[in-house]
Amino acid sequence: MKKPIKYLPNLYVCLTIFVSLFAVASFIYALFRFGLSLHHDEWVGRGLYPGLAMGHGFDLYEPKTGPHVTLYGFGVALFYSLTSVCTTPNQAIWLAFVLNVIGFSLPTAFLLNQSLKNYILEIKTRVWTIIGIIILLISIFSTEPTTEGILRIHADMPALFYLLASVCFFLKYNSSQKKIFLIFTAVALCFSIWAKVTTIHAILYPLSFLLFQKRYVDALTYIPVIILSLITTFSIFTIFYGWNDTTFILFKHITSGTWSIRNSLFDGTNAKLAKMNYIEAIPLMFRFFVMYLAEYWYIFSCCLGSLVLLINKAKN
Repeated sequence: MKKPIKYLPNLYVCLTIFVSLFAVASFIYALFRFGLSLHHDEWVGRGLYPGLAMGHGFDLYEPKTGPHVTLYGFGVALFYSLTSVCTTPNQAIWLAFVLNVIGFSLPTAFLLNQSLKNYILEIKTRVWTIIGIIILLISIFSTEPTTEGILRIHADMPALFYLLASVCFFLKYNSSQKKIFLIFTAVALCFSIWAKVTTIHAILYPLSFLLFQKRYVDALTYIPVIILSLITTFSIFTIFYGWNDTTFILFKHITSGTWSIRNSLFDGTNAKLAKMNYIEAIPLMFRFFVMYLAEYWYIFSCCLGSLVLLINKAKN
């Protein structure tokens, strides 16, 4: 009978460490190169200019007299307002990119920790697992045309950050039953809307969850909380930027926008532009939804499978 190789365990550990360090170094280098490319991105001003304007106390919305700063909500400006401490454009772009990475990583780490804490009991192992998953997620997102925008200096990452933060607060509310976390959930969802109005449907997920759990009192409590949060956050910023200007930028100008009617998800060749309201655009949005399902059926399948397992676990 052959004896086991004496140094095999040490060799395995060394190879694991080497592969891990190589993967992390490659990820950091790729992240650095992506951040460097943002210095030549023509869309960088969409997120950076509002943040700099808010940080320095300038008006965001002047549709009649100018200057024209942004057509996005003040949630974007708030997210990138820290860049106002920078003294050069390069510094501001790098800081905005770091804010993107942190804005995605921190709430994701919290959510992963909540999911893994009952399965990976050792803290050190759990931390490294979370870091590895975040690296994998950012790597995948940065290669997909639909998701790579979260690392760009634009409205996507602020909206996603507020959404993820709302989920974190909602989880804390479920575990502690403290109303303050329900308020934080509603405020975070409001800022997600004020960053990108297309996230408005997300305000329904706490209500849907509470109704599904048959927590009708909590569901009734959430309704006035989210309404008051929307009114309060909007009113506070209209004090600084003016009611008429803010409502025009956030609501009225959208009605003059056009929708792209096409049959391809990413190829806009031969697309037709048509003016329509949200009710009229429902069939078009459903078409895009079907195209997303066809393109990313594997993600949908995983989500559906996870939902089934979660429901079965809740019943048991």
